[in-house]
Amino acid sequence: MSEMLKRSLILVLLVLVCLAVNVSAAELVLPPIEDTYVRDGGDAGNNFGTADVLQVKWESDREGMTRITFLKFDISSVTAVERATLRLFMQLNDVLEMKQLGLYDVTGVEWSEKDLTWETAPRTGGTHIRDVFTDNFANVWLDINLTDFVKKHVESGTKVISIRIEHKSDHWGGAIFFTSKEGADAAKHPQLVITH
Repeated sequence: MSEMLKRSLILVLLVLVCLAVNVSAAELVLPPIEDTYVRDGGDAGNNFGTADVLQVKWESDREGMTRITFLKFDISSVTAVERATLRLFMQLNDVLEMKQLGLYDVTGVEWSEKDLTWETAPRTGGTHIRDVFTDNFANVWLDINLTDFVKKHVESGTKVISIRIEHKSDHWGGAIFFTSKEGADAAKHPQLVITH
């Protein structure tokens, strides 16, 4: 076999490998179509749909300190899921060293970021998706594997999914602020990253 033919074959193989990698690692990045949080106490009737942060906290000793976040994604364009990752940018992560967050599937419950409040939010119920833990580092991304949850909804033909995120660590120093889709830096907005 000539040297020229060998080089041509190697080049063709390299191109095929690159194409295969690109096909297998295709990503779809979905922004939330709605996101907000609700707060108890004196803010129970207030709406935070235009806030530039999404807050989570649980403090049972003081009314008005607990906050729960809600996100909604349109997955109608998703046809296959190899991996699904929810990415949230933690711009504030208070002093409690280890925090536990619970994620719940509230798909099918009607809510709008324009009018959701503590009094009207689906704060209970829903199917538990998973718990995640985070330390107290800020200005970093929190990546949450939601593959099974998203795949289930894609396979059943669901068009829009909803997630509730609540704090499960009762502490005065446990607040976490995520950048919302209204945040000034679009590069830090929430993302649902689908690998297919």
